[in-house]
Amino acid sequence: MPIFEIYIPGPEGETGKVAKIKGDNWMGALKSGLSRMGDSTDVKSLMCDVKKNGMIVTDPKSGRVFKIREVGAQDKPQPEGAGRGKAPESRPVEEVLGDLFGKTQNIYDHKELKEAAAFILGLAMESVPAEAGSVLISDINYNDMYFAAATGPKASDVMQFRVPMGQSIAGFSAMEGVALAVSDADQDERFCKDISEKIGYGINSLVCSPCQKDGRTFAVVELVNRAAGSSFTADEVNVLNFLSSEFAQYLIQTGQTGD
Repeated sequence: MPIFEIYIPGPEGETGKVAKIKGDNWMGALKSGLSRMGDSTDVKSLMCDVKKNGMIVTDPKSGRVFKIREVGAQDKPQPEGAGRGKAPESRPVEEVLGDLFGKTQNIYDHKELKEAAAFILGLAMESVPAEAGSVLISDINYNDMYFAAATGPKASDVMQFRVPMGQSIAGFSAMEGVALAVSDADQDERFCKDISEKIGYGINSLVCSPCQKDGRTFAVVELVNRAAGSSFTADEVNVLNFLSSEFAQYLIQTGQTGD
């Protein structure tokens, strides 16, 4: 099992701590490190920047910045970077969420799962500036996900693929039950280039949010390539989390959870 060195920032004004933790992956190590230190931070939504020597992970709720690297080459320092804060939006996130609260109720007008997936994806694309997006549905029989809806330049091409749970950034998001915003997908070892290369569509930034309830992930909503080449913001992660939660509730209420 790999060992990860994690810098955990202390409360405001206090010095942070560095811990070496074993874990199946950096997420497991981060959760274990926080638990050992009695830190109750809920890392359900994270913004990740992969650096040469490791990762800069920002919790958008608190603004805390964790620095993580896998121990192997002892001469490598902690990755440099200050993390990403809450970037200003053209509209306050409270206003965006207020509008979505009313609109999401119309999802129940769509009886078919794929129609509902396309509806929730449409709301996501209206609310967050992105080039493309998709909704992947978990298939417990095959331990993978299939595309139920997609939009963007290569939308029709991507529908033929399936994504194994735990593999790719979307698969990692589904397995760990955590929302992830990645600023440079090509630098992230979890990024699966296979689909991107086969359909001929380059991916830079992306954000994934799992549709889950009681620890089970039913689907993942993913947006790709934020407009103007910038990174997805903390507020945009929160918007996608809201839509994912509403879609999970829809799947439960309509009995389309795959049971």
